[in-house]
Amino acid sequence: MMKNGNIGSRIKELRRVLGLTQVQFGERLGRSKRSIQEWESGRTEPSERVIRLIEKVFSVNPEWLREGKGEMFLKRNELKFLDVAPADFVLMPVPVVSRVRAGRGLYPAISAPSELKMAWVPRKKAHHRVFFFRVEGDSMRPRLQPGDWVLADLDSSVMNGDIAVVELTKESDDEGELLLKKFYKKKDVIVLESYNPDYHPVIVKPEDIKTLAKVITIVPNGE
Repeated sequence: MMKNGNIGSRIKELRRVLGLTQVQFGERLGRSKRSIQEWESGRTEPSERVIRLIEKVFSVNPEWLREGKGEMFLKRNELKFLDVAPADFVLMPVPVVSRVRAGRGLYPAISAPSELKMAWVPRKKAHHRVFFFRVEGDSMRPRLQPGDWVLADLDSSVMNGDIAVVELTKESDDEGELLLKKFYKKKDVIVLESYNPDYHPVIVKPEDIKTLAKVITIVPNGE
């Protein structure tokens, strides 16, 4: 048993701050809802291996989790450039996506990401399917630079002129890779434009788009 003996209440507090149900919290750790219930009730305590996993997955301050000292998170301001009231945002783990394998699609990559990043997300979008996408190449210069990150939302409507992360269904050189473009719907086609004039627009039919996510936040250099 841990000296403090109150780790269950802190796990419960952490889960509530993240806005996760016991099922969702357990899924992030590969544990059942019953395990989370046992920890939070104090009937059992997580193993050292699970404690380290919680610290890693959610960027939790080990001293806070183990002893109740200090801040809850190691990095509380992943989106430091946001000048907003904290009450309007919730800190939550967000999947990071760079590329997807051909045929897999965007959804599996988000449900089983290789990396999670703690970030402040608008509270009204906390239950949306949001993810970070790393910007590669220079097609979106000068608006976006290689190394920038964008926060994209699969559950927000994409309107003409919006920047979006797009995955195409048609077989092409871009298959299995995500495109970051300006979105325009014109008559019976979708035009995906770059900011860089050296790149020609990508013109596709609506049915050629497999997944579409609106960019809601730009994070310069991923900071």
